[in-house]
Amino acid sequence: MSPLQEELRQRLNQLPGVDIAAAKIALRPGFPLTVLTDSDARDALLDHLRWFYDQAQASASDELIMV
Repeated sequence: MSPLQEELRQRLNQLPGVDIAAAKIALRPGFPLTVLTDSDARDALLDHLRWFYDQAQASASDELIMV
């Protein structure tokens, strides 16, 4: 598991009702959709996903520059 995946897992586990085990992050872990009924949790999830996207894009850009 990459440090980025671990950070995302930790961020997602901060959401109420989400408990993704470290061993499951390389698979396709899920969480109950009822988590999304809470607007604060939904907003936090979107923030975490935006953060992950930004980090992945920055990492990809760094790799292109190094090549």
